[in-house]
Amino acid sequence: MKTVQSIDRAFSLLEEITRKPAGISDLARSVDLPTSTVARLLYTLEDLGAIVRTADDTTYQIGPALLTMATTVDPTQSLLAVAQPHLLDLVEALGETVGLSIPAGYDVHYIGEADSPHPVQIRDWTGV
Repeated sequence: MKTVQSIDRAFSLLEEITRKPAGISDLARSVDLPTSTVARLLYTLEDLGAIVRTADDTTYQIGPALLTMATTVDPTQSLLAVAQPHLLDLVEALGETVGLSIPAGYDVHYIGEADSPHPVQIRDWTGV
């Protein structure tokens, strides 16, 4: 699938800034883009609130818009999306229902399952 070059470039800059706040020249070197291109992308990202200038006004860091978006991500759903194909592989290999849970202090939270083909099954309480 064909990607949008400017979005790829902006995302590369965000990844670099996430690792360490940096200025235009350092970012241009790390992503191998012309300084003028990096400056335009940074201006747009800053205008959108995705990044902000640090107190010394020479480097950029992740901004409030990205932080707000990040707080809406449910990490258990991301984990489940990655794990689901493996759960199905286990069901196929074992012929049994497979559950996915995560530790939560002294408790365990069930976040997903893949059912076996057997008519009699043991159920967990996903989300409890």
